[in-house]
Amino acid sequence: MYKYDRKMFEYTARTWTENFAKEVTQEDKIKQLMEMGFDAEICKEALQRYDWDVSLATNFLLGG
Repeated sequence: MYKYDRKMFEYTARTWTENFAKEVTQEDKIKQLMEMGFDAEICKEALQRYDWDVSLATNFLLGG
């Protein structure tokens, strides 16, 4: 696409970057787990235990 329609390529690249390439901070991850009803300190401990992987930390917090 970039060879034939440079404007469309730039638009698509900008849109994807804005929507999908956002940096997620540790604080964002803690808040995400807190929204599920968990205490902040427990969320932080679970995330640290699983190298800040939200999916693994969630599974741990849910008893999995």
